[in-house]
Amino acid sequence: MFLLAEPLHHTGRFTMGDVLGRRMPGRAVRVTACAVTLAALVPMMVVQLAGVGQLLAFVLGFSDGTMRTGCVVGAGGLMITYAALGVCVVRR
Repeated sequence: MFLLAEPLHHTGRFTMGDVLGRRMPGRAVRVTACAVTLAALVPMMVVQLAGVGQLLAFVLGFSDGTMRTGCVVGAGGLMITYAALGVCVVRR
């Protein structure tokens, strides 16, 4: 990050995808940057969401597997709702 922060700051862009899209015009660059970002983040998010669901089930005192699964799904739904509301607020 130390090596990338300064060049990103000077370009006036916020993400590597923006910088690559500016320097190499074309849709393929943006699609590739999106695919790489999703491939890196989805496994991390799944592990974090499973951990949050297990922790929530422990705090609430649920020991049944179905209730633990419900906690994971509920935490995921809450996370998606917060993200969607954040996008709606930012676009206004």
